[in-house]
Amino acid sequence: MSLSISFGLPEQQRSAAATLYWQAFGDKLQPILGPAPRACAHFERVMQLDHCFAAQRGTALVGIIGFQSGKGNFAGGSAQQFRASFGKARALWSLPVLQWIGGPPPAKGALMIDGFSVAPAERGKGIGSALLAKLREHAKLSGFDTLQLDVTGNNPRARAFYERGGFYVQSVRTIGPLSMVMGFGHVLRMRCDLPRDQGSIGPNLG
Repeated sequence: MSLSISFGLPEQQRSAAATLYWQAFGDKLQPILGPAPRACAHFERVMQLDHCFAAQRGTALVGIIGFQSGKGNFAGGSAQQFRASFGKARALWSLPVLQWIGGPPPAKGALMIDGFSVAPAERGKGIGSALLAKLREHAKLSGFDTLQLDVTGNNPRARAFYERGGFYVQSVRTIGPLSMVMGFGHVLRMRCDLPRDQGSIGPNLG
């Protein structure tokens, strides 16, 4: 069955997208967010469906790449939404932890990747590269000159994938004592510079 990649995500695929997101990031987020059902329900509620590209084989969602813009992000949600999902008590400590691990906001003129996952059975088939190419094209057409993303230090395969796609390590930040809980000690901020067409007037943040 052929693969299709489209901008945005149909409303009926919220649950599948949340599950796919958790498959990629659950091992890192579980110490902060707790069991999968509650976390997946949160992501399902807060996902902005116009902040991603989706790969589908037939009607099955097999890959997704989200991004941040001036109007929001794919999977992060707001502090108010986080408190509604996990409670005020948990938010008191978990929100600062997530913000610390998440690091600084994207640089001026940069589009930040916010969630990137391919279904386990579909990996190694070029879907990740195809999604990244679509986002690169979207960023360039929207006037951005850089793509940025974060990779944990214990994920050399992801780092190698991005380096093959033209990314390089821009900075490294340590997470200190949190490493004992999170299972990794540092986070790499990676960057890919995009050629800009003459006459570009800057990013369209819509």
